[in-house]
Amino acid sequence: MRRDWWLSLTLAVVLLSTACGQPLPATVGIERYSHGGPLRDHVSFVDHLRGKGYEVEPVADVRQPFLRAEGTVLRVSGRDFKSPVELQSYNYDDTDLGEDGLNAAEEDASKIGPDGQPRAMSILWAGQPHFYRKERVIVLYLGEDKVVLDLLADLLGPQFAGGSTDEASCSPGPREPVEQPPLNVLWEFWPQTLAEAEERATAVVLARVTGVESPPEGARRTSFGGRRITLEVVRPLQGTPDKAIRLFWGWTEEQYDENDPPYRLCEEYVLFLEPKADEQGTHLVVSPLGRYQVEEGKLQPVAKQAGGIPVPSWVRELRGKSVGYLEQELANTGKVSHSATSGDLADFYTSEMRGHTSSRGLGASGR
Repeated sequence: MRRDWWLSLTLAVVLLSTACGQPLPATVGIERYSHGGPLRDHVSFVDHLRGKGYEVEPVADVRQPFLRAEGTVLRVSGRDFKSPVELQSYNYDDTDLGEDGLNAAEEDASKIGPDGQPRAMSILWAGQPHFYRKERVIVLYLGEDKVVLDLLADLLGPQFAGGSTDEASCSPGPREPVEQPPLNVLWEFWPQTLAEAEERATAVVLARVTGVESPPEGARRTSFGGRRITLEVVRPLQGTPDKAIRLFWGWTEEQYDENDPPYRLCEEYVLFLEPKADEQGTHLVVSPLGRYQVEEGKLQPVAKQAGGIPVPSWVRELRGKSVGYLEQELANTGKVSHSATSGDLADFYTSEMRGHTSSRGLGASGR
């Protein structure tokens, strides 16, 4: 009996030594096939992803202030994904929570609005949020990759909150042909500091273009277009704007100021807004310096220069920064005034001395 035990132990050591001395096959440690059973929690979610042939790597713990469960960031790659994708998976386990996880997941899901924002707070998401739930797991995806959305819907069912998953609903299409070169005009309001722009604005928003109205009859081939743009507020950065905003844009696609180019469906912008005095319920952008296109979460100033007057340094410094960075800067302007640099003022006065006359941009506010 003792001899048999010793032989078994020796054999185990030999096998272990052999395994350590050889590289493991690439598939070892990656579950390619599901263990079977329904998807009902975090573990089975990961299992089903791997069962479909995706590689899943847990990379970090994560928490959201409006969810009581702790989450795991999963990096998912392989198959039809062009690049790795990060998903947040929140596991509602009875033991971990000290309560009924199924009920807790249902209650937490009910506290998230249809737009993906918690009802009790506002979150600046790094991308378009999409929430899914299956029994004891809530999954959050920040992005708009149709392949990812289709996979999550297949595994977890339709999203219960978040942005649109229909690509056809957001198709910008080609720009209308420009018959005349863009104009370059001086604007009445050309703020030299962020504080000036903030003081003029009644609200600062991150918004998505949802509609572009046609110009009035007879105005199509003039510079006095007067189109109205409808926008959905993704997140208010300052002020308390309505969820939907109507914006006046005073040009046409045939002729417009190069600092105030046409809006296209689905584009996202950060806009500094003020009411249009003669049209109730309609807003204006305070200045081209208050309009920033958001591409992959980064700010891109729209303005270049106006009549030779350069863009101030505070605008240039925002290029490539995140929306969250600007939000923090806006919060700071209430504490410390942002002063124009000597270079800004020198450039401005030099331009004025060169004979630039003060004229209002046709698209400017206050006209």
